[in-house]
Amino acid sequence: MKQEVQYLLEIVKYILNKQQGEAPIPAKDLDWEALIKLAKNHSILNLVHYAVDKLPDEHKPDADRCKHLYQASVNAIVRNYNQIEGIKEIFQKFEEEGIYVFAVKGICTKNYYPQTDMRTMGDIDLLYRPEQNAKVKKAMRELGYDLSMEGRKHDIYSRKPYMAVEMHRELIAAESIYNSYYEDVWEHVKAKANYQYVKEMSIEDEYIYSMIHLARHFQDGGIGIRFIMDVYVYNHIEQMDWSYVGNELKKVQLWEFYGKVSRLAEMWFGHKTEVKVEDNQLLNELATYIISNGTFGTARNAAAVSSARKGRFQTLWNEIFPSLKSMQSMFVWLEKWPILLPYAWVLRGVRSLASQKRRMNIKYHVDKYKNADKEYGEQLQRFFEACGL
Repeated sequence: MKQEVQYLLEIVKYILNKQQGEAPIPAKDLDWEALIKLAKNHSILNLVHYAVDKLPDEHKPDADRCKHLYQASVNAIVRNYNQIEGIKEIFQKFEEEGIYVFAVKGICTKNYYPQTDMRTMGDIDLLYRPEQNAKVKKAMRELGYDLSMEGRKHDIYSRKPYMAVEMHRELIAAESIYNSYYEDVWEHVKAKANYQYVKEMSIEDEYIYSMIHLARHFQDGGIGIRFIMDVYVYNHIEQMDWSYVGNELKKVQLWEFYGKVSRLAEMWFGHKTEVKVEDNQLLNELATYIISNGTFGTARNAAAVSSARKGRFQTLWNEIFPSLKSMQSMFVWLEKWPILLPYAWVLRGVRSLASQKRRMNIKYHVDKYKNADKEYGEQLQRFFEACGL
């Protein structure tokens, strides 16, 4: 499958560099089915169409596959339009209701791609103030959204056919090593143009958060090609204040990791192909790890790493009985009455058992950690350290 991987990376490079020159020509014996499956696993199938559409007819896949790729591109365009219009509608409603909110992750990142539909995303991520939870629920209900899941860190709202919104009460999980960096996040956002309550991060802070989010996924299960695409796109924004970015990444101890993924991004999608000898092996290992992961990594990786860090029992215990700080994001009243933490655990448990989706999620986590490979997790830990984490 090596040549399918290489050709997919050439396609992405062609797209990210604004389709300059001729589209890359595939090998005669390229396995199109394998390439399509790989692209789908990394949520970038729509990009394949943009390149294939510009190939001479003799180099294109068969008609059925061309139709499949075209449909993937159309789906991405329609979903993208609905997501962009949907976020405008939410912002307007929240502004009218006096609800503080700002967007993070994919809905921001896509603005720096050659076309916004080229950066796909499953849902929209928004942060709001926990004390405004009741107002958020009311506003989303009035916009026609169903509350499909209430979580510890965020709630999920959905509206068919395309809209899924994760409403976050905290930017970083309470137990995360990066949590303290965002304790005063509302003091570091500014009002979005023509709004008072709708805020936004600077481009630099968007990227720093994106890198923190990337590092968390990298260690908790893995990342896919799309994350490295984001790194490449951000790294080529001319107006970025790189001095500020560098200083902040050093504060959160991600400077070395940023360097590694940036070199991989340039190796895959840039025009500088020289790689230092001492970096070559690690970058190859990094590339292999990412290619094998899919968009958000694998459950096997997540379970193995968690088991190696805390042990299976402690991992499951933390899932069932989260810390006070973590539970406070779900039940704001715990900040005033922390003694009621046991009651909050019970209440959370009852809610979970009442939801089929939550029951399935609990079973998934129990099975995942029960079968965790601790030795493999320790190997991954050593790999993460070599990558600067």
